[in-house]
Amino acid sequence: MKTAIHSAVVIALLATSATTHAETDPASGWNLSVGMASISMPAYLGDDANRSIIAPDIRVSYKDRFFASTLGGMGYNLVNQNGWLAGPIVKYNNGRQENGDDDFFLDNQRTNDLQGLGDIGSTAEAGGFVEFTNATINTRLEVRKGADGHQGTVGEASIQHTGSRALAGKAIFYSIGPQASIGNSEYLSAFFGVDEQQSISSGLSEYQIDGGLIAYGLHASLMLPVTDRVSVVGFGSFDQLAEEVADSSLVSTRGSDQQKSVGIFLNVSF
Repeated sequence: MKTAIHSAVVIALLATSATTHAETDPASGWNLSVGMASISMPAYLGDDANRSIIAPDIRVSYKDRFFASTLGGMGYNLVNQNGWLAGPIVKYNNGRQENGDDDFFLDNQRTNDLQGLGDIGSTAEAGGFVEFTNATINTRLEVRKGADGHQGTVGEASIQHTGSRALAGKAIFYSIGPQASIGNSEYLSAFFGVDEQQSISSGLSEYQIDGGLIAYGLHASLMLPVTDRVSVVGFGSFDQLAEEVADSSLVSTRGSDQQKSVGIFLNVSF
């Protein structure tokens, strides 16, 4: 899935994983859950219009060590003690198509903004994460490098306040806090740079960009357990693109420096 989709649903995944522990086989420690998210989000990072997306998610975990999902990637908690989690992680980034195509979009209104910029190939992004939870505060840092496609390095940092409130005899879980993303020059050039040939093909002015801050904003989620195995999560985010990213001719001419996403996530544990 795209990095943009990861950003939109990461807090929803954290919320559901933090509160859903039904085990397929309690004796073995394996957990299985299936989810589906309906999201309204920009077609690409920097777009000025939202499109509707349906994103399936299957999650498998083993005790408190191994975890894997179609949206959240695959990782292993090498460290898991005293509130600390840390280990390797691999995620999939399906890049960007200049024709605006994406199998997960529900509508047929493809954007023409990317014409002439070429495709950014899909790639696995491998790296590591560190996470610390203390009472109601969760802090996480993740860094990954693309093996192919953009071949750049991208990092994400977040601080979330989590808690719960009682409603009609049920506990409602919430999470809210800031999140920021950074990338090196290879990553930012792939998604926001415009070289001479791309300028000729797209009509956009040439633009060179160095590594640095990509975006920062506020992400939130609200989780309602319907039954012991079924939960519904509403989530949303607002991100401001960093100045150098916003100054890209793609964003300044055809897009927007403000990005909004909202959606709902249904999760079922078996």
